[in-house]
Amino acid sequence: MDNESLKDVDEALNQIMKRETIQERIKEVWNAYETKMVKRVAALANVGDKEIRDLSIQYRNLTGKSGNSFALFYDRFPDFPMWLAAHPIVQSVPMLATRLISKFVDTPMYEGWDEAHESAPDPSKPVGFIFDWRGITGGNTMLLHNSEATVDIVPRTRVVMQMPDGQPPLILEQMEPFMTAFLNTYWCRI
Repeated sequence: MDNESLKDVDEALNQIMKRETIQERIKEVWNAYETKMVKRVAALANVGDKEIRDLSIQYRNLTGKSGNSFALFYDRFPDFPMWLAAHPIVQSVPMLATRLISKFVDTPMYEGWDEAHESAPDPSKPVGFIFDWRGITGGNTMLLHNSEATVDIVPRTRVVMQMPDGQPPLILEQMEPFMTAFLNTYWCRI
């Protein structure tokens, strides 16, 4: 192999290593965000600090890394009334209302919900996807879910997204007020 070919191979290997490093960093950011959301949901659900620490220890034993996951949360609390997933959504351009309404199934929040829905182990439970949407007044942590639960929240920001092909609608609302009311109504820890 000549020097020029070796340079090309070396450059290709460097590009692969950069891509792998970027993918590892994305996984770390997603894990940190999911860990943060597990803690927030656990606090809303009155799950104790010791139980969360136990889940963190279990996560470290399984992965070798610090963090937490909703999958372990459900192993510990199988009666939790909603399957949740969370990861940050990074948008290079602001989400326009017209895109949200006319092309909702092409948005990153729908893609995140759809992934969560596909991975949900219990199809009888509603599915929720937690993400941050900067610029939302009153709290930017949002929940996209398919729960038909009736909860009273005042004031309430709620957008009902009609889905194609007769699928049930998805509801987009602020996570904490909804989860607080939802858990107070549908999940009682004794």
